[in-house]
Amino acid sequence: MHSNFYYDDGAYLSLYEQGAALMSAIDEKLLSFLCGYSYQEVHIPSLIHGSVLRKCGYFNSFPQHITPVGFLKERKVQGQSETVDKEIGFNDYYLTPAACLHIYPMLEHACKENSVYTTCEAVFRYENGDFRQSERLWEFSVREMVFVGSKKYVLDGLECIKAKSLAFAKNVFGEGKVQEASDNFYPSRENEVKKRLQQANGLKQELLLTLEGKEIAVASFNFHDHHFSNPFHFANGGEIVTGCVGFGLERWVLCAFEKSISESSIRTCP
Repeated sequence: MHSNFYYDDGAYLSLYEQGAALMSAIDEKLLSFLCGYSYQEVHIPSLIHGSVLRKCGYFNSFPQHITPVGFLKERKVQGQSETVDKEIGFNDYYLTPAACLHIYPMLEHACKENSVYTTCEAVFRYENGDFRQSERLWEFSVREMVFVGSKKYVLDGLECIKAKSLAFAKNVFGEGKVQEASDNFYPSRENEVKKRLQQANGLKQELLLTLEGKEIAVASFNFHDHHFSNPFHFANGGEIVTGCVGFGLERWVLCAFEKSISESSIRTCP
């Protein structure tokens, strides 16, 4: 038990008053990085249908992240403290593993070229149950920014947010570095090829801060090319690509606690 948060062993982080205020201040600062862009704030649900995950290739690339949503079947279970597998049904719905996955279906019939979409929501990654308080939670909060448009527009947008993020980290946290990275693909031959292509083409970078003596990624910058615009039919003959930035808010908050960074210092940071 910490005076500012409660960590459930292997699932989530609950923030008390100071922690909640810190998270709000950090999120507001991150959102301010979009100043100068005409962006749309969107809301996404916790549930996502399997058809969307399959269209994104998520079952092949990251099956270890996926959390199926179960429900008790119509027969009431009374006088029992536990349920058993035969009493739980499934209906091809899952907990959302990445906030941006909901945005691409929205663009299938209403895509505006050279635009930005952002959301701040909870996402869920099971990670084969390998949970660690400062690194991996089953449920965590993400400020997501999705750039949609020409390759130049998307890459310029990613560079802009990356530069602002790094400056913020150094000004307030006194540190920060950006390095090449790759996604945590499920180990398979096909995914090893994806990982090598990602690394060879510099498609993913991460912003690192130090927490408990270890470097930890607090933001990622990802260029998707046509990975989403093609299957969701808004590529416009190959002209439109996408990229996204994701900020893991709990990690920022934990780093702020460790360095005794106050809400006011975040809000007054230029």
